[in-house]
Amino acid sequence: IFGVKLVAVQAPLVMKGIMDHLDDPLELGVPGHLLVALAVARISTTVVKELQSLAYMKVVQDASRRLQLDVFAHLMQQDMNFHKNRNTGQLTSEMNRGYRSMTSLFRYSVAYLIP
Repeated sequence: IFGVKLVAVQAPLVMKGIMDHLDDPLELGVPGHLLVALAVARISTTVVKELQSLAYMKVVQDASRRLQLDVFAHLMQQDMNFHKNRNTGQLTSEMNRGYRSMTSLFRYSVAYLIP
């Protein structure tokens, strides 16, 4: 993960090196090698981010499933007057919105803030 952050920081410096070596016609091999290294670094960054997302997906799904079961159990414990006076469809849409918010917050915190 730290390598990914390092590549992201070093990418503009590598691009500067490529541009500096383009002035000299005798050193055309150096920009080509730097360009290939930059492409490999970018691809590896994308692969690592996808693998990280895949690794944390099970954690996100378990946490969201537990939250939804807790909310559902709480709703089932309410008395009948509570259910008569509420819109069930609205309550379901609010639960779905909360689930999506929690999932995106967890994904953002794990993928960007913690590392």
